[in-house]
Amino acid sequence: MKAKNTHINKVLHMFGAQTYGTLINMVDKLATVPLFLFFWGIDLYGEWLILRAVPAYFAIAELGFSSAAANKMSVLVIREKYKEANSYFQSTLSLLAVITVFTLLSVACLIINIDVKSLFNFSEAFNYSILNVVLLMLGYTLLIFQTQLFSAVYRAVGEYVKGAYITYNIRVCELVGVVVGLYFEAGLLEIAFIYFMVRLVGTLIMAIFLLKQNKWLKIGFYDASTKLIKDMLPNAAGFLAFPLGQAINLQGLLFIIANMSSPAVVALFATSRTLARVITQLGMQVNRSVWPELTRLMTENLRDQAKTLYLNALSGFLYIGTIASTVLLLLTPTIFYVWTTNKITPDLVLFSLLLVSSLFNGLWFSALSILSATNAHKRIAIFYLLINIVMLMSIYLLNTTLNLNNIGWVMVVAELFMLLLIINSSFKQLKILKFEFLLHTLYMPLNAYKAITSKVRN
Repeated sequence: MKAKNTHINKVLHMFGAQTYGTLINMVDKLATVPLFLFFWGIDLYGEWLILRAVPAYFAIAELGFSSAAANKMSVLVIREKYKEANSYFQSTLSLLAVITVFTLLSVACLIINIDVKSLFNFSEAFNYSILNVVLLMLGYTLLIFQTQLFSAVYRAVGEYVKGAYITYNIRVCELVGVVVGLYFEAGLLEIAFIYFMVRLVGTLIMAIFLLKQNKWLKIGFYDASTKLIKDMLPNAAGFLAFPLGQAINLQGLLFIIANMSSPAVVALFATSRTLARVITQLGMQVNRSVWPELTRLMTENLRDQAKTLYLNALSGFLYIGTIASTVLLLLTPTIFYVWTTNKITPDLVLFSLLLVSSLFNGLWFSALSILSATNAHKRIAIFYLLINIVMLMSIYLLNTTLNLNNIGWVMVVAELFMLLLIINSSFKQLKILKFEFLLHTLYMPLNAYKAITSKVRN
């Protein structure tokens, strides 16, 4: 019983950390929209979204190695093989250093030789600042790679919650810095500089804490090994496909809309999707909350406990996500009026489609947790990448006159296909019958009530 309670408490603490992170993400994404619109106007804000999307594409350069290293180091630390765990850490660190130099040089050459203003119909951004803004935001993205690697170590040593809180507190500082910058009339370049500097300082602080608490961990390259990098490559490639597919989905759509229309239409679509993706954030929260514990349970061959945890996570999101989607849909006109200070009028049909798409996305993201935790995600990841490529091509070819609702419909179909694919693979992994999941979902509220009342009585 004590072991079971410990297992539940770990998940609850992780869920609490992810709830905090989700709130920060929501504040960051939702609260900054009216601020940017108020201080910059819709055109400059739309151009900022496009410029910020450029480095996001290069976020895939991390190649998924931090996630692959997290799984490897977790297993090794559980078995007390600290020297081997440090080798995986240094190998990943070495690879990220090479990627950082290569990516910075490549993007600088690319931006210098492209007329960004003409390509995306810019009217507000100055030519001289575009390169600097993109490079600063790229530097910010590359620093996030280091944060992810340090978070992987926190997860490996069983202190995932602590690492999560440090990461999210860095986000809080970024948000405060941006708000202060906007208040003092900062432009594109100044805001990009704030993001970069806050992330740099936060990453250094995170590294200092981590090294003090874990003497086996060493910053350096002498224990790095190309053999270990090759060993992680298949799993890393699987993890790579998800951010690459997401970049195609999120940033690719913005580029298409910007090319076919204007920054103002980009702002309309981006704000609608940002609000709808609150549901997706909930699914990511569930995934990140149970992933580390699922890795531990499967490593220790506690399959029944892993199965119960997985079913609770999936059923829980189904209820919470559906209720949250309904509330968002009902309050959409009011939210947009207050949120955008009446500068953006929502398209309710488009928003409904984006909301359904986000609900499917959040559900399959929750279901993906068991596949990611056991490195069984590779085939699914390739499908996700291909689906998003086909989706983007379909939207570009079908939208000769740019109909945003058509984009919404294509997104719904793509997410539904992913949901069915991942549910099927996950259920096979844990030997779950679909009828068993249905019964578990129906009894979920009653089981949750019993668990809460039992906890209160004790």
